[in-house]
Amino acid sequence: MGINWILLGFVAWFILRYIVTSFYVVNQNERAVKTSFGRAQRRGRATTLDSPLAATLLPDEHQRYCWPLVHVLGPGFHFKWPWERVYKVSIATASSMWPRIWKSPRRTRTARSSKR
Repeated sequence: MGINWILLGFVAWFILRYIVTSFYVVNQNERAVKTSFGRAQRRGRATTLDSPLAATLLPDEHQRYCWPLVHVLGPGFHFKWPWERVYKVSIATASSMWPRIWKSPRRTRTARSSKR
């Protein structure tokens, strides 16, 4: 009788863990790519040569930049199977150049007399 309860507890733990980890959220400033056994979900046989990007490539660059197009998940609530993995990428614009462009005003010392 004890073995049955242990087995039932293990199955219940596995199902609960599966339900909790199967749902994920992609935020508004993120995009995600879902892989199944390490391979990203592709958009048919489409490659980068089928996109408008190909017009900007030189003829000798076509072979080097021929990559498959993958399905990109937008913001929202999504589901995945246990053997799938999700890679999220932030698409937020970073403004790290602002402090370097503008000089900050000089700091003025307060009028304190320091006698040491």
